[in-house]
Amino acid sequence: METRRKIIIDTDIGDDIDDALAVALLMNSPEAELAGVTTVMRDTLSRAREVKKLLSLKGINAPVFAGCMQPFEGAREGEILLGGETDGFAADNERDFRGGDSAVEFLLETVKKYPNEIVLVGIGPLTNIARAILKDRAAMEKVKKIIIMGGNYFHSKLEWNILSDSAAAKIVFESGLPLFCVGTDVTEKVKLNNARQKILFAAEDPVGRRIARYAAEWIEKRGADITLHDPLAVYAEIRPDFLHFAKQRVFVVCGDKPANGYTLNLSLNGYYKNSSFGGEVCVADYVCAEEVLSDFMRRVFGA
Repeated sequence: METRRKIIIDTDIGDDIDDALAVALLMNSPEAELAGVTTVMRDTLSRAREVKKLLSLKGINAPVFAGCMQPFEGAREGEILLGGETDGFAADNERDFRGGDSAVEFLLETVKKYPNEIVLVGIGPLTNIARAILKDRAAMEKVKKIIIMGGNYFHSKLEWNILSDSAAAKIVFESGLPLFCVGTDVTEKVKLNNARQKILFAAEDPVGRRIARYAAEWIEKRGADITLHDPLAVYAEIRPDFLHFAKQRVFVVCGDKPANGYTLNLSLNGYYKNSSFGGEVCVADYVCAEEVLSDFMRRVFGA
């Protein structure tokens, strides 16, 4: 019997719909074990409550830690966009969420406890992960791999997770740790069409109804598509055959520059291919979009 993959999710759940979709996907993936969740950026305690509520609907009692609230440089303000209504739910002890450094400590303790077993899936700004690297690089070298949803590597577009803490992203990209990047180049190809959205909104199980609430808020407040940005980072581990990765040298622009937040793929220019700038990472350059969409609907909504 194949050993279940131990996965930690680092998330900014509540700013859009796809973080919740990624958590729901992982909850419905028997080949994976949710080793824990850390939240990042601004009101991380509210984010932790949202995660705990979602997990409780399926009887999952994984550890959840509220992490870093602010990026390395500057400050981010504002409440989270989605959720907030807990339907009377409260954690047994919200002190268990703790915050800030405790999330970083959890990451470090867990990778040390399970050397070369933990897959860290970052689907928010990379603040927690970067701080863990700076605090104890030797411990973080025990991580099996880091998979992130972030960046855009072939079309020179900004992406929110990298832009929100570009300094943290630069640390992670240049760390030399095994990093797999799922950018909007590929995630934009996995959108739920109208037929699939109807199935989502007709969900009758507790998790499905919660997801439907998030989706309704998302469409009302943003008028945006439902795109599987963050679930695709989970798929990179549970169904790696759905994506193709290629090694690329990527430079993250950070600081007070007009290009702040861009992930520059230096490998696209032969002159920079062997340069010392940036870091060598694996970048997703292809996705089996229809296979992902069909599998997602089957796992999460039984369709």
